Amino acid sequence: MKTNDYGYELLDERQLILRNKYGFQSFVLLVALVFGYAILQQFGTTVPKPLDSAFIIAFTAVGYYQIRTVLAGIYTKSKLLTSIWCYAFIAVMTITNIFPFYSVNSFSRCIWSIFMFIYSSTISVISFITWRKDKKAEKNLDD
Repeated sequence: MKTNDYGYELLDERQLILRNKYGFQSFVLLVALVFGYAILQQFGTTVPKPLDSAFIIAFTAVGYYQIRTVLAGIYTKSKLLTSIWCYAFIAVMTITNIFPFYSVNSFSRCIWSIFMFIYSSTISVISFITWRKDKKAEKNLDD
């Protein structure tokens, strides 16, 4: 793969097109979720606190983008491995409830921790499977 002057790997045209496509899709998802939240809030439906909702909406859109780009092979091997470690760390942190946004007995904090655990675990597993598949394919090419 080509690298620039700083040693970073460059993406080819297909990867750039897919990255832009998935970025646009995640932006549309973000806007749809924000409007959906506003509509639910207007009709008096019970929704999570605004801060919880903002984080859930943002992480849903970002998670969609990351999962699609990982599955499309846009991440390089080093970035993919870094992604695996970062999201595994987030999963462990949410399990141990180190993100104390609210009081210990708060239902919102429990929901937030569950959401973050599912989010980070999903991206970690998908990234790890993709990384292993790429590693096996590279090993088969060497043999």
